[in-house]
Amino acid sequence: RMVGHLVPHHTPSPPPNHRRPCRQRNRLGSLKTTNQHHSHPMQKFILLRGHEGAGKTTYAARLIAQFQRDYPQARIVYIDNDQALTDPQGNYHFDFEQFAAAHRQNQARQQAAFEYGKAHPQADLLIINANPNQKRKTCEAMLATARSHGFSTETYRLHHFHPNLHGVSPEEVAQSYARLNANPVEGEIHIGKVDEKSTNCYD
Repeated sequence: RMVGHLVPHHTPSPPPNHRRPCRQRNRLGSLKTTNQHHSHPMQKFILLRGHEGAGKTTYAARLIAQFQRDYPQARIVYIDNDQALTDPQGNYHFDFEQFAAAHRQNQARQQAAFEYGKAHPQADLLIINANPNQKRKTCEAMLATARSHGFSTETYRLHHFHPNLHGVSPEEVAQSYARLNANPVEGEIHIGKVDEKSTNCYD
């Protein structure tokens, strides 16, 4: 029964055309392996942090694809509250009640995945939380919970500025970026140029 909670409804697909990565792309090395046949299971929790338009969905898709190549039998749990607000055509419609319900549901899904991993230490399992994750204390609590359940953890902070699909104004995006800067998480890996004007950097 638990398995049904572990399969995301819409796991992001990798983009069809990848441009040349930025100089910090090699920080993904922690996910790379040289042997496709692993003798030890891998359970990993990845926290993505970024403003609207930072490329969290695209980056999550790449991390998922890489993990699935390395661990073909892995279970994937993808946490993104915005999926509940996106129609089948990819159009985003914000609704506070829907968003709040999605948040509660995803919190339960994430906790269930942690508990599943602890109960099944031989299972390969990747959990990616791709919400903006702006508050440091909230992030630290999630990371601590993951570690207490036996997961290794990684945190990525995305600095790219792509056109966002949520209709958020440039001023609000700048405010989100500033809040993230004011709430750093220890050990987070920065992806892209640490600069509000890094609009030409793609990842």
